[in-house]
Amino acid sequence: MTYSQIYRFDNFDEFHRMANGSLQARHDDVQVFEFSEIGKGAVKKTPLFKTNFYQIGLFKEVQFEVSHFDTHQVVNQKNAVVLFKPGQTCSFSKTDPNASGYAIMFKESFIDWRMNNSNTIRDFSILNPAFECVLFLEQSVFDDLTEIASKMWLEYKNPQQPHAISILRLYAQLLIEKLNRISSKQTRLTTGSLQYQTSQQFKSLVYKNIHSTKTVRDYATMLSMTEKTLINHFRQTTDLTPKEFINTVIVEESKAMLLNKASVEQVSNYFNFTDQAHFSNFFRHKTGRNPTDARKQ
Repeated sequence: MTYSQIYRFDNFDEFHRMANGSLQARHDDVQVFEFSEIGKGAVKKTPLFKTNFYQIGLFKEVQFEVSHFDTHQVVNQKNAVVLFKPGQTCSFSKTDPNASGYAIMFKESFIDWRMNNSNTIRDFSILNPAFECVLFLEQSVFDDLTEIASKMWLEYKNPQQPHAISILRLYAQLLIEKLNRISSKQTRLTTGSLQYQTSQQFKSLVYKNIHSTKTVRDYATMLSMTEKTLINHFRQTTDLTPKEFINTVIVEESKAMLLNKASVEQVSNYFNFTDQAHFSNFFRHKTGRNPTDARKQ
């Protein structure tokens, strides 16, 4: 696999093959495993990727490198939670062969368990792609989460047991509720207003669909609102226009791709610019640099 594009993974097994892992999922919508199951030779370095599923990794005493857009972070703390969400542009590498902990991977359909058409992604801010993907935790808090993950792993290993999947959903709800509370305390975000919820939903849609559309009107249609309403809601919570945010995402993903040796033509095609010159002019106008210079960093 080269680093010339952003890869998209729709199922767990395909993702494992990308990371040199030999695990196979037992269920289409959820997978739980211990890091010891991956194998010491797996997960050395991944290309830039997006998935249509969530991943929650509970890492204990391991060095782990993660990139989100063009931001690179080394996780070298004793207890850390790493979350990858649908639409995020990520890459990662694991440098410690003795990693311990758990990983929970699930699709939105698995956790959207509530009645009355409530919106799980809206209500649980920790699951939104716009949020941070790394949390560092105190020992007691990490142990509490690890205990839940351990129980999930035992249920996952025994899928023939009565109600195993239902119990997994309950544990997933508990884990997400706790992570959401931890994240809310750390970020001190106010999530109650309609404007805020609209803004977060818009960000999530942009992360997932930026390679196919750059038009504010398209995203307003996805949100079942007028373009004017989307603009007003977004500006009230971010001081940006939706178009400014879309352009920022294109710039940051472009930087990530260029740094990973994608050609200017490949980046231009990925974001559906009319031609390479159009993309180069856009990138130069937004950053003050030529894309070829960013590629040489």
